[in-house]
Amino acid sequence: MRMLAFVFLAFFPSRLKVHILRLLGHEVSKNCYIGFCYLDIRHLTIGERCHIGHGNIFTRLDRLTLAPKSRINRWNRFTSTLGVKSEFVLGEEAAVTLRHYFDCAGGIYIGARCIIAGHRSSFFTHSKGLHQKKNYFKSIRIGADNYVGSNVVAAPGFSTGEKNFIGLGAVCVGELSSISCSLLVGNPARVKKSMPGDSPYFA
Repeated sequence: MRMLAFVFLAFFPSRLKVHILRLLGHEVSKNCYIGFCYLDIRHLTIGERCHIGHGNIFTRLDRLTLAPKSRINRWNRFTSTLGVKSEFVLGEEAAVTLRHYFDCAGGIYIGARCIIAGHRSSFFTHSKGLHQKKNYFKSIRIGADNYVGSNVVAAPGFSTGEKNFIGLGAVCVGELSSISCSLLVGNPARVKKSMPGDSPYFA
C-alpha cells in the first residue's frame, strides 16, 4: 500500500504534489518545483526556488534536504538500506545533473554551489570490510564550490575541501578535506595541480 501511494503521488502535477506534501507535515517551499518522480522519503525539507526534475527515484531515504536555489535534474537514483537513518543534503545553489547514483545509507552531504556534472557518477556510503562480514557505513562530504565530472566513483568515507575540480572517471577514496583549490584525477584520485582560488569559475 505504501509503495502504491508513492507511485500515485509521482504523477501529480507539481503544485498539487507540493500542497499534499505540506499537508503531510513536510517542510516544502510553495515556490519549488517537483516533477514526476518517486518519493519514498520520511522527512522532506525543500527550500525556496528548488527544482526536482522528472524521473528521479528516491527509495527508503530517512531525510532529503535541499537548500534554497538547489536543483536535481532528471533520471537520478537515490537509495538506502533498510534500518538505517539515511540522508541526502544538497547545499545552496548546488546542482545534480543527469543519471547519477547515490547510496545514501551513510549520509551524503554536498556543499553550496557544487555541481555533480555530466552523467553516471556513483557515490557509495556502505560496503563490507576484509575483516568483518557486517556492512559498515561512512558518510561522503563534498565541500563548497566543487565540480565533479562524469563517471566519478566515490567510496565510503570520501571527503574533500572547497573549490576543487574532480576529473572524469576519478576514483575518490579517503579523507581529503584538507585539499582545496586543486584538480583531482586518477585512481585513486590525487592532486594533479593547484588552481587559483580567485579564478572566474569560483567568483
